This record gives sequence, C-alpha cells and structure tokens, in this order.
Amino acid sequence: MLRVSTYLIVTELGDARSALISHGVTGALDKVPLEVGQMLLKHRGQPAPTSLFDTQTLSVLRSRGYVTNQSASGEREMLQLIAQRMRTRGLANKVPSIAFVPTYQCNLRCFYCFQPHKAHAGHGKFAAVLTDEQIADAFSVIDKFAYPGALAREVDMLTGAATPRTVSANPHYDHIGLFGGEPLSRATVAAVRTISVEAAKRGVSLWAISNGTELEAHSDLIGLGPGQIHEIQITLDGTAETHNGRRQGPRLLSTFDGIIDNIRGCLELGVQISVRMNTDAEILPEVERLGRFFAEQKWSDLPHFSFSCAVVTSPGKQPNPGWPELVQHTTAARSAGIAVHSYEHFARDFLIHCLTPGSDGLVHRKTANCAAEEGQLMFDCLGEVHGCWEDVGFSDKRIGTYDSQGLHLDAPRVAEWFGRHPGALDACSDCPYALIHTSGCAAQAREAAGTILQNDCAGFQAYFPPSLAHAYQQFEDQMMNASPKETVDA
Repeated sequence: MLRVSTYLIVTELGDARSALISHGVTGALDKVPLEVGQMLLKHRGQPAPTSLFDTQTLSVLRSRGYVTNQSASGEREMLQLIAQRMRTRGLANKVPSIAFVPTYQCNLRCFYCFQPHKAHAGHGKFAAVLTDEQIADAFSVIDKFAYPGALAREVDMLTGAATPRTVSANPHYDHIGLFGGEPLSRATVAAVRTISVEAAKRGVSLWAISNGTELEAHSDLIGLGPGQIHEIQITLDGTAETHNGRRQGPRLLSTFDGIIDNIRGCLELGVQISVRMNTDAEILPEVERLGRFFAEQKWSDLPHFSFSCAVVTSPGKQPNPGWPELVQHTTAARSAGIAVHSYEHFARDFLIHCLTPGSDGLVHRKTANCAAEEGQLMFDCLGEVHGCWEDVGFSDKRIGTYDSQGLHLDAPRVAEWFGRHPGALDACSDCPYALIHTSGCAAQAREAAGTILQNDCAGFQAYFPPSLAHAYQQFEDQMMNASPKETVDA
C-alpha cells in the first residue's frame, strides 16, 4: 500500500498558486502546484490518495520519496539509523570545543539571566577568579583531548584505537572561548592575559561573550592573530532608552553609549562583532529601531558585523514572545531593509543543503543541537567543567572537574549528553523536522520535562514553513534576476 511519507514537509509560497514540498530525511525539494501540496499534507502519514494523481505525477512523487511503500515503522527505522550513524560520525570527528569562565562575577544584573545574582555579586565561592595554576591545569587537559573523538572515546562512546596528538605541535581547533559572568571585566585582566599567552603558544585565537561595558580594560588583547580576542558577542536590548532600562548594574544605570563606543573601537580593528538582542513581547518594536541605528552607523554592511535576536524569559516562565512571533518579526524587518536575523537560519541552511548535498549524498550535516551534545569543555574558576552554556555556575549540572591530576569526567552524564539525538527520542522519531531542528535545546527540555532526553520544539513546526517559503523566494528572485554567468557561478 502506498502512503504519504511521515516526513513530508509542505510550505505554501506567497503566490497562492505554488507550494514547496520537501522530505525531512532525504532532503528532496520540489516546487509543485498548491493543490498538490495541500492534498499531500492532508494525507501525511496516511494512505496516499492515488486516484487523485495522474500516473506521471504519482511516479515522480514516488521517485522523490514523498509517496512510499514503506510502513510508518520502516520509515522510522530509517530515520533512527541515519540519525545514529550521523551521531557516531559526528562524535568521531569532533574536537572538543574549549572555553574558560574566568569569573562568575558580573557588573550587570539583567532580570532574565539564568545564572544566580549571588554569583554575579561574587558572594561566597563565586568571589573566585581563575588562577594561573588553574589555567595551566586546563591547558594540560586541552592538550590531551584536542583531537577528533577524544571525549567520546573517554566515555566509551566510540570503539577503536585513538591517536592522541599534541595541540602545541598540531592544533586541531582554532579558537578558545571566554564566558562568564562577565569574562572581559577589569577583574579578569590577569586571567585573560594568561589564557591569551597560552593560546598564542598554540597558534589559536580567542572569542568572547561579553556585555561590552569594560572592553577597554582588555584593549591590548583585542585584535587579530594568535592569542588575540578576534570575535566578541555583545548584547544590546534595543536602542538607548530601552537598553538602559533593562541591562543595569549596581553602579551602572546607563550602559548603552559606552558599549557603542567599545563596539566602534573593535570594528575599527577588524574584530568580528555579533550583536545579540534579547527580546520579549515588550521590546519587539526595538528590533527595527536598533537595526536602523546600526545602518546609520554604517555597520550593517560591514562583513565583520552582524545583528541577531533571541527569545529570553525570566527563570521559570515560558518565552514571550515565542520563536514563531520573533521569526515573523525579524522576517518583516528584513523585508523592510533591516539587516537582522533570528531562528530562520534553520530554513536557510536546510534550503542550501537541499540544493548542495554533501559528498556522501546526505543533506543533513549533524544531529547535535549544540556543542554540548558532541563535546564541549568549559573550565571555570571553581575547578569545575561544564558542557552546556546554561549549566555553567550550577555544580549539580557539571560534567566533571579538573586539577593538576587532569580531567575527572562524570562519564554517565557525558554519555547521556552524547546519546541525545533525534533518533533516540520517541517524540522526534516521527517528526518531519527531526533532522532539521535536531530535537531543540536539551537544557530547555530538562527544565520542562526533568530530563535532557526529551525534545524542545519551541514552536518550530509553526515558524519553519513560512521561514522556508521566505528563504526560497529570496533564492528564486536572485536566480531570476541573475545574469547567465552569475547563475552558473551561484
């Protein structure tokens, strides 16, 4: 019996005549009459309405996998097998991502921050700042584990002999992160300088996630080249009045102008600046205002500047607005000429991968939602190691510790992170978007369901189709307006 594939995705295009149909596993992508797409979507996962299609159309639909003689369980096994193979390959090829947390102290008290304010105030153990000895211990671990598959082998997630390499002789990564708290404050100058020296020895550069208020304290380390901070993500929550009302500290009630001056100085040095705006329902209009401000500064056209938005919420509350509302807003802003993006990158990447599959024929490149699921080591000032950004500062969520004796991993916890992928989660195995959204954020899933072995959809099924329609329309417009040579080059 023929049935419409469980993994069919249908996207209505803006001309009211056409639709994109795509296959969430194989990456097949076709433009069809709207009524064909609607009919297929109506019967997704059900017996195919074969009598409604002519022989040629039905043949094409079968050849592209939208209509299949596989059972639902057979298709599910296919997805699970592909997901598992991709995860194994990802673990085998992954060099651990590396970051340092020089301190948990921060000069701001943003109401939505997931870390406890006592950490930012430096109370108790959180008064610590990374020492030279801790940095040396951490780099000894980095040198041991900085080769493909190192962490997965350490927790017996891969078989076969490993070939350890020395980073100083043959580095397998090109940057080290700085996170906090606030990693680029006056209090962390000595620690960051030591990290810079060690990174330079290994020929790698640094990047940071910073609030941007005290960058001048690290001015001699910001630039291009080994050991230098070459990329910084900085948060601005709208234009001056709105931002200053949201991102304040005990002695900092107005931070916007100083941050802008620091961004300007970094851009003049050629440093990559990624501005992130944390949004909720109250400040959605600020997306366009801030984007226009960047355009007035002549930053929007710079290749080393970008502006993105993310949904945030106070701890224990649901995101407001949700991802669909934010994507809709940023899409509209881009249509009005604002250089901004948010979660629509899933659709853009999927479209690009469908049109340019890998050498192995697979459209999807990974099954990990983030580095925590394939290997990340974040060394903090308390001697703890974390794998997830949102777990930093919470000792009960650490994946291990480090000291002069090396790395001491909580192997079962690391294995749980590595075992999380779309094929391993029942809620994802029957979802058309499983290999596109890769199960969503594990930390958010844990907050909602008590375990990382659950999905976090975050409204993905609502905003992905219109995002894909917008991305495809842009692609089609570019192809239609390009010269024959440009079309070939594209």
